Amino acid sequence: MYLKPDYSHDLITGTAGFYVRYRTPYLESMIDSLLKEASINDKDRLLDIACGPGRLSIPLAKYFNEVVAVDLEDEMIFEG
Repeated sequence: MYLKPDYSHDLITGTAGFYVRYRTPYLESMIDSLLKEASINDKDRLLDIACGPGRLSIPLAKYFNEVVAVDLEDEMIFEG
Protein backbone atom coordinates (compact mmCIF):
# COMPACT_ATOMS: atom_id res chain seq x y z
CA MET A 1 0.00 0.00 0.00
CA TYR A 2 1.32 3.42 -0.97
CA LEU A 3 1.12 6.18 1.60
CA LYS A 4 1.59 9.66 0.22
CA PRO A 5 4.26 11.52 2.21
CA ASP A 6 3.02 14.55 4.09
CA TYR A 7 6.06 16.80 3.89
CA SER A 8 5.91 20.46 4.77
CA HIS A 9 6.00 22.70 1.68
CA ASP A 10 9.05 24.50 3.10
CA LEU A 11 10.95 21.36 4.09
CA ILE A 12 14.19 22.32 2.30
CA THR A 13 13.90 26.11 2.54
CA GLY A 14 17.24 27.60 3.51
CA THR A 15 19.35 24.64 2.37
CA ALA A 16 20.40 25.83 -1.10
CA GLY A 17 23.62 27.48 0.08
CA PHE A 18 24.68 24.32 1.89
CA TYR A 19 23.78 22.20 -1.13
CA VAL A 20 26.02 24.32 -3.37
CA ARG A 21 28.85 24.43 -0.85
CA TYR A 22 28.95 20.77 0.20
CA ARG A 23 27.41 18.68 -2.60
CA THR A 24 30.26 17.31 -4.67
CA PRO A 25 30.10 17.95 -8.41
CA TYR A 26 29.37 15.13 -10.80
CA LEU A 27 32.49 13.46 -12.15
CA GLU A 28 33.48 14.37 -15.69
CA SER A 29 33.74 10.65 -16.44
CA MET A 30 30.07 10.21 -15.44
CA ILE A 31 29.04 13.07 -17.69
CA ASP A 32 31.08 11.61 -20.57
CA SER A 33 29.46 8.22 -20.04
CA LEU A 34 25.97 9.75 -19.95
CA LEU A 35 26.58 11.64 -23.18
CA LYS A 36 27.92 8.54 -24.91
CA GLU A 37 25.16 6.17 -23.71
CA ALA A 38 22.39 8.62 -24.60
CA SER A 39 23.88 9.45 -28.04
CA ILE A 40 23.64 13.18 -27.39
CA ASN A 41 24.36 15.63 -30.20
CA ASP A 42 24.47 19.42 -30.35
CA LYS A 43 20.97 19.64 -31.85
CA ASP A 44 19.32 17.97 -28.83
CA ARG A 45 17.44 19.66 -25.98
CA LEU A 46 17.93 18.96 -22.30
CA LEU A 47 15.10 19.12 -19.77
CA ASP A 48 16.31 19.02 -16.16
CA ILE A 49 13.38 18.72 -13.77
CA ALA A 50 14.21 19.49 -10.13
CA CYS A 51 17.54 20.93 -11.32
CA GLY A 52 18.51 22.38 -7.96
CA PRO A 53 21.36 24.84 -8.50
CA GLY A 54 22.21 23.26 -11.86
CA ARG A 55 24.82 20.75 -10.71
CA LEU A 56 24.11 18.66 -13.80
CA SER A 57 22.39 21.00 -16.26
CA ILE A 58 25.15 23.64 -16.20
CA PRO A 59 28.05 21.30 -17.11
CA LEU A 60 25.83 19.54 -19.68
CA ALA A 61 24.66 22.79 -21.33
CA LYS A 62 27.64 23.03 -23.68
CA TYR A 63 26.62 19.73 -25.29
CA PHE A 64 23.03 20.73 -26.09
CA ASN A 65 21.31 23.16 -28.41
CA GLU A 66 18.90 24.20 -25.66
CA VAL A 67 18.57 23.61 -21.92
CA VAL A 68 15.45 24.07 -19.81
CA ALA A 69 16.12 23.63 -16.10
CA VAL A 70 13.32 24.02 -13.56
CA ASP A 71 13.06 23.74 -9.79
CA LEU A 72 10.32 24.51 -7.27
CA GLU A 73 12.74 26.22 -4.87
CA ASP A 74 13.58 29.82 -5.80
CA GLU A 75 16.71 29.59 -3.61
CA MET A 76 18.06 26.72 -5.71
CA ILE A 77 17.49 28.64 -8.94
CA PHE A 78 19.16 31.72 -7.44
CA GLU A 79 22.21 29.66 -6.46
CA GLY A 80 22.40 28.26 -9.99
